[in-house]
Amino acid sequence: MADVVSSSLLRLVFDKLGAQVTKEFGLVMGVEKELSELETTLTAIRDVLADAEARQSQERALAGWLRRLKDAAFDADDVLDEVAAAEALRRTSRRRNGSGTKAVLGKLSSLPNSIMFQSRIARKVKKIRERLDKIADERSKFHLREGGVVHDCKIENSARAETGSFVVESEVYGREEDKEMIVEFLLDMSSEVDPGVIGIVGLGGLSKTTLAQLVYSDRRVRGHFEKMIWVCVSDDFDSRRLIRSIVESVTGAKFDLTIMESMQRSLMERLEGKRFLFVLDDVWNENSEKWDRLRTLLTVGGRGSKVVVTTRSVRVASLMGTVEPHILRGLSKDDCWLLFERRAFGLDAGEKTENLVTIAKGIVKKAGGVPLAAKALGSLMRFKRRESEWLAIRDNDIWNLPDEENEILPALRLSYNHLPSH
Repeated sequence: MADVVSSSLLRLVFDKLGAQVTKEFGLVMGVEKELSELETTLTAIRDVLADAEARQSQERALAGWLRRLKDAAFDADDVLDEVAAAEALRRTSRRRNGSGTKAVLGKLSSLPNSIMFQSRIARKVKKIRERLDKIADERSKFHLREGGVVHDCKIENSARAETGSFVVESEVYGREEDKEMIVEFLLDMSSEVDPGVIGIVGLGGLSKTTLAQLVYSDRRVRGHFEKMIWVCVSDDFDSRRLIRSIVESVTGAKFDLTIMESMQRSLMERLEGKRFLFVLDDVWNENSEKWDRLRTLLTVGGRGSKVVVTTRSVRVASLMGTVEPHILRGLSKDDCWLLFERRAFGLDAGEKTENLVTIAKGIVKKAGGVPLAAKALGSLMRFKRRESEWLAIRDNDIWNLPDEENEILPALRLSYNHLPSH
């Protein structure tokens, strides 16, 4: 799953490079040039990423290129985290020391460490930039085309449909225990923090949204909360849009206010004293200031109010959560088989021969416990009944792509490649 990881990581790195805290640190510590050059290099890579993603299943060398990009992006992300932490420490120290003699002495006493730290960060950024420069230079070897990618790196999420709270519970397998754990948190009234926030974390396709829908639809939950709110966030963690969505969800009417002060007051008036459940689905935002601004408005709710956040990022869940995140794992082999079987054979199992079942078990194993992959593969096999067709899917070379995360992308690519041409 190198392409998804690379895309999402690049988005995070770009967000952090553009953050005010990073820019201020760069100016103060004299590394703004290195950070700017890093951003330039990443932009050159980003412009060809869509083409690389589309072709990696057919070109092993290109899959390796994406893997090296992922590794370098992880390191860049780590360094920028270090930059943010150092800048926060610097600001805290500045507030503590003030602006008088104590401040001057404090600055003088920390000068050697500042110089050493500046040099170390500059070396790290330069080293990562050199790695990324080398990766960028390899573009020509693969003849990658520019274009086909949104400039803010919203590659994968831009195509994701907006979600709602409705779910057909009978079509969900293997999430009963996860559901009960989340419901228990939501019904707990002993929390000293309002609203209590829990994150549901997992890779793409692991049914994070489905789990949130199951919880949201549970009769115990619906009877416990006075207000129920569902908002699909995706890439755009915009305060105005979120406030508007919350108010419209609560009132069922169009919300026309545009001045932020009026919007905030309207939201707080509707939530004040009400015990609410607020689901924020598919969150990518790692900007704590954006979340803090929204969270402050939610504190007017009644005792026992809760927020559920679904995200692929443990970092996002930790930033927003008041309790440990719920990490979603893959389905068991049995549950994965039930999901595949329903799609592949339908209710009429008359054509489910012993040989097909044996081959199908091998195909299901390729899904890696990922519900979306199991469903995609099941749908792919629905109208294939020749054993040769099933063997061709099970033994397809696309499964041999290096992939440390899960096998959802090969499964989805197989489904896409076998769509009818009309």
